[in-house]
Amino acid sequence: MINFILKTQLPTKVWILGLCLVAFGVELGAQAVNLEQCVTWAQQHYPTARNEALIQRVADLQIAQTSSGFWPQLGVQGQWTYQSDVTGLPFELPGLQVPTISQEQYKVWGEVFVPLTNG
Repeated sequence: MINFILKTQLPTKVWILGLCLVAFGVELGAQAVNLEQCVTWAQQHYPTARNEALIQRVADLQIAQTSSGFWPQLGVQGQWTYQSDVTGLPFELPGLQVPTISQEQYKVWGEVFVPLTNG
């Protein structure tokens, strides 16, 4: 049983140990670096570090957009309609003059919207 375990697990352990020694040996042969060099290397090679100015610009624009949402919004609308036929009274009332409705009708209105929250 022990012989079986050594035959099956020993090559795997030796392989892992060999990889660790090779990696450690490569590490020992490397030159010494200081913290400033590590930070510089990280800033040059980290993907989001390259886009830091762009990320900051997006954040500034989002803040500007959010703060502009609290300004009042003004709106003016208008409507014009033309009726092909208008209703009227089919008879005359004595002593009372009933005005006729125009076929053209106009409507203008304004709105003011003041948001209380941003949402």
